Amino acid sequence: MQSPRRTRSLLLFSALLAAVGPACNLGAAAQAEPSATIASVADTPVPAEPTTPPTETSIPATPTIAHLVRPGEPPPEQYFLSDVSSGGTNQIQRAIAGDNFNRNRLERPFLAADMSYRPDLDLIRVDISLDDTWFYFTLTLYGGASGPLTGPYAVELDLDADGRGDLMVRGSPAAGGEWTTDTVQIWSDANGDVGGATPMTADPPPGGDGYETLVFDQGVGDDPDAAWIRVAAIEDTGVQFAVKRSAVGDGSFLWSAWADEGVNRVGNLDYNDAFTPAEAGSLQTALAAVAAVDNTCRMYYGFTPTGSEPGLCLVTGTVRNCSPHPMRMEPGGKMLTPFFESGAILTNVQIGTYSFYDESTGGTLVLTATLTPGGTITITKTGLGYEYPCQ
Repeated sequence: MQSPRRTRSLLLFSALLAAVGPACNLGAAAQAEPSATIASVADTPVPAEPTTPPTETSIPATPTIAHLVRPGEPPPEQYFLSDVSSGGTNQIQRAIAGDNFNRNRLERPFLAADMSYRPDLDLIRVDISLDDTWFYFTLTLYGGASGPLTGPYAVELDLDADGRGDLMVRGSPAAGGEWTTDTVQIWSDANGDVGGATPMTADPPPGGDGYETLVFDQGVGDDPDAAWIRVAAIEDTGVQFAVKRSAVGDGSFLWSAWADEGVNRVGNLDYNDAFTPAEAGSLQTALAAVAAVDNTCRMYYGFTPTGSEPGLCLVTGTVRNCSPHPMRMEPGGKMLTPFFESGAILTNVQIGTYSFYDESTGGTLVLTATLTPGGTITITKTGLGYEYPCQ
């Protein structure tokens, strides 16, 4: 027979087992739960890539230029300029005249490598004509030029006659003689640095950025018809540009021409500011960086020049002494003999303002006058105040 104390102990132990047993089972289940509920990474399905093919970037089509007006046949010339020809100089392989690098006059239609002559780069004459819509520029090349006229060729416009080019129209004509805007560009010098500190005169390199703004490119621009080019329909070999009058302001300007295969960088103009004489080379020794290029003096349009415009061509008039006294002309110091002697008339005098002094009276000033293109100054008065009308 068990004692009452032992009986109470067994009952207490049995109750404790009944309470602890479920708790132990609960703990085991809690530890096993993660392995039963976290799936393997390898078994996790990877989201499928989109099945819609990627959209291709379309290449925009080249725009078609819609031309509204085309140039016709140029009217008769209104003005022209002449340039030194180097044709026939193959024996000496250099220009005989016309090249002055310091003054931005280039007569270099020769290759730097061997000084061989290029007639297709030798300008000999340029003229301008116009109608209600167009300025026409005809660039005549040396007669021996043949084959493709690749140039490029150009017309440079100085809109305010200060020696700094403002616009350059350039291109290379296609064979066949049809007007086209292909290859034609108009460049502008928006910041006004063409010509450097002293326009037309050489300044130390590196110079500025030349013509930096492209305002017309083969029909693309504010006006798709602004400028055209063709092989000139003339007896000699040549190139013609047609430039809208509205594209240049239809005012007054100086104009000149270029043939430039050698340097051919509008951003380096003027070349005598971008290169030193040593870098450019010389016709007396050998050409270097500045070769295969020809440019012209500048002719006027729409105004009467004074003769002081930088780069102006030799524009002349006549001076006549109708008095019986010898006269000294300044500037220049030229002498005009009395009217009854040879030498009383001077022709091909550069336009400009001149003063005349009577040498018989100790240099008395008798007249100051301006010689205009094709004009004549007549001296009818002596230092004593007497008048002598021309006979």
